[in-house]
Amino acid sequence: KLTGTLEPLAGLSSLQSLTVDNCSKLAGTIDPLRGLSSLKELGIIRMKNLTGTLEPLTRLFTLEKLNIDGHSSSHPVHLAEDKAATARFAEAAATFPNLKD
Repeated sequence: KLTGTLEPLAGLSSLQSLTVDNCSKLAGTIDPLRGLSSLKELGIIRMKNLTGTLEPLTRLFTLEKLNIDGHSSSHPVHLAEDKAATARFAEAAATFPNLKD
């Protein structure tokens, strides 16, 4: 099981694909992902201990695929409890040049 935070990923600016799924021992925020400027695919799935907002993702202009599934069968995840930040993310996502349905 992975433990700690997503901080070690912050320096991987050449990373193009990342999926973090059901790593219940990882905690913190998704802020370290803001530096992944080459990221094309991102999946954050069943991460019950992540907190914060989706704002760090608004600068990922190369993003083509995004999968955020905040619910497991027994633990809801509230990655974006801040409704204003979620609205800003949705607005920014609409302008991502590479984001595909």
